[in-house]
Amino acid sequence: MRLRSWIVVFSALATLGCGDDDGGGVDAGPIDADSLGAAELLPQMTDLDTLAAGRGDYRSLLASSYNRMSTRPGDETWFANGDKGHFQSHITVDGRGEHVLLEVEGAGVLERIWSANPQGTLRIYLDDFETPAIEANMEALLGGDDPRFPEPFAYVAARGFNFYFPIGFSQRIRVTTDEGDVDREGGIDSLYFHVGYRLYPGTPVETWTAAAHEARLSEVRALGAELLAPPAATSLRSALLGPMPTVFEATGGAAIRELRIEAPVDESLLRSAVVSIAFDGRETVRAPLGDFFGSGPELQVFKTYPLEVTADRVMICRFVMPFRDSAAITIESEGDLSFPAEVALGGWTFGPGQYFHAKWRDFGQIDAQPRRDLTLGTLTGNGRLVGLLFEVANPSLAWWGEGDEKIFVDDDMFPSWFGTGTEDYFGYAYTDLELFDRPYHAQTRTGADTQVGHISNLRLHVLDPIPFESRLQFDMELWHWAETELSVQALMYWYGETTDDFEPLEPGSIAIPVEALVGG
Repeated sequence: MRLRSWIVVFSALATLGCGDDDGGGVDAGPIDADSLGAAELLPQMTDLDTLAAGRGDYRSLLASSYNRMSTRPGDETWFANGDKGHFQSHITVDGRGEHVLLEVEGAGVLERIWSANPQGTLRIYLDDFETPAIEANMEALLGGDDPRFPEPFAYVAARGFNFYFPIGFSQRIRVTTDEGDVDREGGIDSLYFHVGYRLYPGTPVETWTAAAHEARLSEVRALGAELLAPPAATSLRSALLGPMPTVFEATGGAAIRELRIEAPVDESLLRSAVVSIAFDGRETVRAPLGDFFGSGPELQVFKTYPLEVTADRVMICRFVMPFRDSAAITIESEGDLSFPAEVALGGWTFGPGQYFHAKWRDFGQIDAQPRRDLTLGTLTGNGRLVGLLFEVANPSLAWWGEGDEKIFVDDDMFPSWFGTGTEDYFGYAYTDLELFDRPYHAQTRTGADTQVGHISNLRLHVLDPIPFESRLQFDMELWHWAETELSVQALMYWYGETTDDFEPLEPGSIAIPVEALVGG
């Protein structure tokens, strides 16, 4: 049902008392447990409350096949390509050669494995390193053909092989593959890979075992079903959002648990109208309307776990947005229009670092050469990154996204995350133009048959948020194969008590409309 068919005007002030529990209440705060095991880790795949409240003290890291020639920012090799076949080491086990994707000491959790061309037998050794805890054909495991980890935990999206599942280890982890399929062009030296993981310096983590996983298969199946079909919000309150703030007040804390806005018929408003949300008098969300919901400059039907656009034109944000006293939502447009909406509110015990942020940056029309890092955003203070929307309008037949993501956390001199290509960060591969949507990522728009046109890529860090204590800088290499001009925009989602470097955004202020650059 379209929202417009039944929505009523909502008063400018709505009060949520501390005893009112619309949508469910939560006493939110950092994890405080003796240890982290499957009982704590599995729910993190869908627990947006915990994502908002914080997850304890850990560091998020990425091991990848990036070109090891890149050693220092500003060096002539910093933009070295050829991000394949670079391993941490090579070992021999029982006479068998194995290539190490990741080996690290400490307690932690493996969160994600990605590859464009999985090869050989993947082995995940935990703690004692005597026998692999998981041993499987790499292509089958990452492609969703292993019955222990079926879709939506493993799958292929636009030629990218993806595995999302928390695998805990208490002492150390080693991830390897062997020589692989000798028939694959390039052999093991052609392997592209990412291994995302976190390390806990002070929290014990229970080691994953096959027996414990088998005992929880019913829970795992239920979790998979929820990832594909997020539960519907209850007690939705109708509102008309427009130039005058719609204010929600709380006594003792509250949270917006779901925000739904009906997309305007005039789709130019998706880019020209600006959504603003202020929590406790401080604006932390400011972005073009369609971009905030992950859709971009045109309405794209897709579904991820936190963000969705339905076939009946309803844009949905499920990121939990806590506040202590008040939340004010405004949609600014050149015509001072109003937009039908629904808001689900719930009780919340507010704590530090729980404000939700979403800010958008327009680089405008820029030269593709020389190759360089674009800083998508610099966040200062304490927080955790939970998502990125990246949009490119490309007028060239050549590929625009050879560049790697480089994420600097706190006092990093070298990035904690150094990727292998823009599309690899977003979970697809080989510049594939297939539209896809999965629980944590999506490609919602492409250039049809060629790289010409507008590309919208979305990544949500639900299982793998990136915490920072003092600073996070997200750079994306601008690495185009042609000498041309292109348009680039980015929107970052994060939680925290932070400041940022995003410029003010006014309705209708975008300098280079996408259609003007690529002809619609």
